Amino acid sequence: MSENIVQSDPPALIVRVSEAARLLSVSTSTVWAWANPNSKRHVAGFPIIFSIGSGASGMFRWELEKFLETQRAKATACALGSLNHTNHL
Repeated sequence: MSENIVQSDPPALIVRVSEAARLLSVSTSTVWAWANPNSKRHVAGFPIIFSIGSGASGMFRWELEKFLETQRAKATACALGSLNHTNHL
């Protein structure tokens, strides 16, 4: 008896700006601003956007995942810190 093995496509190595915006629930202009070091909305550690072809730009998926993990860790540390400093009645 043979097994049916479903092979899925490997995860994309590059995420286009529009896909990153969708994943982050922000606009594409926000993604561009976060990535632009000259923008007042720049976010340190946000992945660098690069050209991947004619009229197409993206970022490495692993960099976006690393950024999200860093943000998640900061949010968790902040939440834990506020719990530790809460005054109990």
